[in-house]
Amino acid sequence: MPVEKFRSLEQMNQAHDLPPPASDRELLRRIAVVWRRAARLAPTRPFSPGVEKYHDLEEAQRARAGARAAASVAVPNP
Repeated sequence: MPVEKFRSLEQMNQAHDLPPPASDRELLRRIAVVWRRAARLAPTRPFSPGVEKYHDLEEAQRARAGARAAASVAVPNP
């Protein structure tokens, strides 16, 4: 991606004006396309967010192995 230099804010705003979507439906379609692509590229993780507490190292390693096994399941292509 090239680096662009601007002498004023007006020049910067003019250079990056994107055409607005034709309609709200077009905007929603674009958003849906991006979300579907994101879901294929980075599927949700099989574990809940937050900090897990374990009694010992072996218990933590078993949980990690289980999460890795669950994550290795192939994600279906829509």
